Amino acid sequence: MHTIGDSFEVNIKNLLEFFDEKPPTSQGHATSLTQMFGEDLGAALFNHYLDSQGIESKVISDKCTTGEKSGSRLDRWILTNENGKRVLYQSEIKSWSAHALGKSPISAMAIPEKLSAYEEKEWLSIWDDKNSNFKWPTLSKVLIEMKEPSQIEYDEKRPLLIYWIPLRPKGESSPFFNVQAKSNAYNRVWVFSMSSYLRSINKDKIVLRNMPNFAERLFWINNIFKPAEG
Repeated sequence: MHTIGDSFEVNIKNLLEFFDEKPPTSQGHATSLTQMFGEDLGAALFNHYLDSQGIESKVISDKCTTGEKSGSRLDRWILTNENGKRVLYQSEIKSWSAHALGKSPISAMAIPEKLSAYEEKEWLSIWDDKNSNFKWPTLSKVLIEMKEPSQIEYDEKRPLLIYWIPLRPKGESSPFFNVQAKSNAYNRVWVFSMSSYLRSINKDKIVLRNMPNFAERLFWINNIFKPAEG
């Protein structure tokens, strides 16, 4: 495998401005960039959050499917050790931002009151309280049980949605939360907001580790294209 290293320094403010403020020069690029690094970013940010909480975690490379040749599939398996309990998350990663679905931009420096109102509104835009499930199949598929990776020991398996847009239920203070859900396989679903987490970090930059797919893509871009002189 050719890589340039799979750890990257991330400028938090620049990342939030690009995805949440939707600056004019970013138009037409968000989809291409999220295809390039969106899934790696989501998993790496979730691992970064867990590390900040003293929770060990690692991404499992096995495909996250039902085990059938066709049907629903998710993006990542993430194994954690939470106070001695091995939790295996079947994770769907959505990099939807202000660029997608006609969402309203929100400043990277939004005051807490405005951010909270935005988060609560966005949560209700994807969650159906009456039916205790997501409003769209592209999200509710996270509640379909996936076939766990071979040779991985765990104590509990959980569905996890890793989502870019800042969101959380009213009264919730953490960017990582869970709510009661109704499905044949699970009675709760866990949700992690990438943007909400980044806004809680009191640093200009962070280092994200284990972004192998993005590293491979950067390697090939750098291998093929070089700035022309003159």
